[in-house]
Amino acid sequence: MKRIHTRSRWRLWAALALFVAINLVYWQDPWFWRNYTQFFLSGSTTDVELLAGTAVGLVFGILPGVSGRTGLIVMAPLMIGVDPLLGAVFLLSLHAVVHTSGSIPAILVGVPTSAAEAATVLDGHALTRRGRAGLAIGVT
Repeated sequence: MKRIHTRSRWRLWAALALFVAINLVYWQDPWFWRNYTQFFLSGSTTDVELLAGTAVGLVFGILPGVSGRTGLIVMAPLMIGVDPLLGAVFLLSLHAVVHTSGSIPAILVGVPTSAAEAATVLDGHALTRRGRAGLAIGVT
């Protein structure tokens, strides 16, 4: 494993400390907690649509030959009777995850799911054959 230079290591720790300090300020603010609990306990369905779109997009992304456009074309007619905001959240989350999950079969099996993963096959599948599939998936 490659060692991180001392200067880079200190920058990493400084960024982490800044991130923790900012989050501590927000987590101690009572306004944050009031709105946080009100949002998640209000029964909002946008988070359900977001999770459903992510799951469906993951399936569409893993299937070879099915792209993000195909997923949108197949799922768009199902959004006709739905609230426009919920339909947009579902379709946007579906389309965002398709490109992320398309690299999984390209790396593990060597089969690109679309043209965007053609270069991933060259590098990622070579790492899989060397026994470093976790590294290749983690980088993508």
